Amino acid sequence: MARSEEGPSPRPVRPPIPWSGVFLISLAAAILIAANHLIPGKPPLSHMDFVPGGPDAVEFCDPQNPRIIAVAAKPASVTLGLAPAAPLRAGSPEPARVRLELRTASGRAVGPDDLVSSAGGWIRLFILGANLADFQTAQPAPAAMRGAWEFDFVPKMAGVYRVFADMTPLATGREIYASADLRVPGSVPRMADGFSTHAESGGFGFELQPSERPLYAHRKASLRFTIAGSGGSAVPLTPFQGSYARVAIFDEARTAFLSASAPAGGDGPAPDALRPSFDFAVSFPDPGRYVAWVQVDVAGRQTEVPLAVDVTP
Repeated sequence: MARSEEGPSPRPVRPPIPWSGVFLISLAAAILIAANHLIPGKPPLSHMDFVPGGPDAVEFCDPQNPRIIAVAAKPASVTLGLAPAAPLRAGSPEPARVRLELRTASGRAVGPDDLVSSAGGWIRLFILGANLADFQTAQPAPAAMRGAWEFDFVPKMAGVYRVFADMTPLATGREIYASADLRVPGSVPRMADGFSTHAESGGFGFELQPSERPLYAHRKASLRFTIAGSGGSAVPLTPFQGSYARVAIFDEARTAFLSASAPAGGDGPAPDALRPSFDFAVSFPDPGRYVAWVQVDVAGRQTEVPLAVDVTP
């Protein structure tokens, strides 16, 4: 009897994909990730969270050896993400709200409980326009979401503003810098000139001079900042943000930065009433021209003046 031909074996039937189960698993994973970032009680930030990778990373600030630090275009201990709530407009009469997202080098959100608080706030921002002539400061306030901060900004001119941030994490106890850019549409103004070691504002003279000349790169130096009233009149200097004076120094390319202050109070003598002066220790990484924006409060009026610093090779 002939054997009947057999066809090909039927393929095994695959069970249907349990899409409802996949959805539930994905939802549970998303909830766990969100909980890790939002729910209090997460592990505190450690020193390792603030260690950037690579040999060219931005260094921690050393109070025993103050120096201009190359900040822009280098990996930093924290990253800044800047996002204006509305398009920025040069010369706008109304301030623009800017959202700042702050994360560690390891990617974790940084909130106010992760930073040392001072009279200058948790974070101090130093904002410099494309031509070095518009200098502003800001103190971001924490927003609802962890790692989110907000501040107001009024750009006076078009171009790329560079924002330098200065803060001290609790986990390290060491001051750190970071930077990011804010773009303002329009024609970029030419580089400002005419900065010198002396400036006048509000009837007072401001001067910044090195203790020794010439001022060399890669060497420790001291800059003396002096205020004088017209005709030898008294200078009604008032402390602000815990300091008699604050200085922010930038190179012309806006890649390097230093923030320093002359603290008020303490056991030291009070500033001279007629000609107060303050010394800032610093070393410069490269020769060239730098601009030092100095902030003081004289007679209840906060004043910012730009002063030139020339460094020889």
